[in-house]
Amino acid sequence: MVEVGASQEEPVVQGLLSYLVHTPQIGPGMWPSVLPKNNCYPHAPWWHFEENAQAGWMFNPSVELAAFLIHWSPTESGGTLLGWESLAFALRRVMQATSMDRHELNNYRKCLSLLTTHKERFDAQMEYAFAEVESKVQDLTKDVIDRDVSNWGTGYKPLPLDFIQGPEDPLYPQLKELVHQNLRFYLDQRTDEGIWNISWNWGQYSEVFAVASRYWQGILAVERYKILKAFREDLS
Repeated sequence: MVEVGASQEEPVVQGLLSYLVHTPQIGPGMWPSVLPKNNCYPHAPWWHFEENAQAGWMFNPSVELAAFLIHWSPTESGGTLLGWESLAFALRRVMQATSMDRHELNNYRKCLSLLTTHKERFDAQMEYAFAEVESKVQDLTKDVIDRDVSNWGTGYKPLPLDFIQGPEDPLYPQLKELVHQNLRFYLDQRTDEGIWNISWNWGQYSEVFAVASRYWQGILAVERYKILKAFREDLS
C-alpha cells in the first residue's frame, strides 16, 4: 500500500488503522504477532502460538506498524500519538541490541524508510535522533548478513539483497562486491520457468505447504525481478 501511494481514505488503510487503534497491545509498543487461532489452521512452525510467543517476535512487525500509524493517521490524532508512543519502546530495544533477527531488523529498516519525512518530529520527540537510530540499524544489518556464499541456497539465510534493494541504499558502497555476488546468485538460481524455488519448508502439512510454496515462488519472483531491475546498470 505504501509503494502504490495509498491514501488514508483507502478502505484497507482505514481497516489497518482501526485494528491498530482498537487492538490491545500485548506488551509496551507491541501488538500480538501470533494469535491462538493460528493453531487451528495449517501453518509454518514459526507461526505457532504458545505462551510467551511474543518474546521470539519482539517488535516484528510492531515497529513497522507504528510507522504505518504515523504515516497514515491524521496529524495529532489518537492513531498518530499511539504510533509515536509505540515507536519509543521499539527504539529503546534496537538501540540496546547487540544483534537482531533478520526479520525484525527489516521491520526497523522499513519503519525508518517510512518516517524519513518525519525526521524533525522524530528528533524532537524521540529519545534518540533519527540519524543515530539509522546508524545502529545499519550496523546490525551488516552483522546479520550471511557472507558465506556457499550457504545461500539452504534454509532461511539473510542475504545482502534482502536488505539492500537498490544502488541508493547507504550500505551498497560498503557491501558492493557481496551485493554483486548475490545478484549473480539470483540469476544462476532461476528455474526453467524463470522463477526461484524456495529454500525452506514447514516440515508438516505437506499438501498445504505445496500450495503455499507455489504462492511464495510468485512472491519471490516479483521481489527479485524488482531488485534485478533496480541494479540493471550493474548487471550490464
